[in-house]
Amino acid sequence: MKHQVCWLPALLALTLAGCGRQPGTAPSQVPAPVTAAEGFDAIRLERDACFETCPVYAVEIGRDGKGSFIGKEHVAAKGPHEIRLAAADIALLSSVLARSGFWSLKDRYASKEDGCEAVWTDQSGLSISVVRQGKTKTVAFYHGCRGPAIPAGALNWLADTIDFLGNTRPLVFDPAADR
Repeated sequence: MKHQVCWLPALLALTLAGCGRQPGTAPSQVPAPVTAAEGFDAIRLERDACFETCPVYAVEIGRDGKGSFIGKEHVAAKGPHEIRLAAADIALLSSVLARSGFWSLKDRYASKEDGCEAVWTDQSGLSISVVRQGKTKTVAFYHGCRGPAIPAGALNWLADTIDFLGNTRPLVFDPAADR
């Protein structure tokens, strides 16, 4: 579990590489980048407990790049810690939010009633809440929810991007334990 975020920089690099204009496409076919103002006013990621020692924490980020990490259980840094994202990181997060299809997702993916073909027990979960233009949308995802209709990839991509841009790894994992 503690090495789960190691592949994230490579994934983000591939994502960014895929965002450029493809050869042979006219500039009018390339969508304009999403600005921070269009993406969100605030975004919050919460990671929930599992049967073992999954990190439990929340990350909150405002449109202005100011945010906080709140460590709860099984993290290197408990309590609130300030984080700061650059304007370019906010724009990237806004783009990932838009590309993830977040606004069209169900509010919950945790049980058979939510579309899970199988539900494995003792898994962790996450929820992502986004405030935009005074409206809040929250999507809860239980990692034990399995099935082809479950947008696990999109939700994990968005959550991992929030973690990566918020530089939460040193707050979640003890750097000495990774050696």
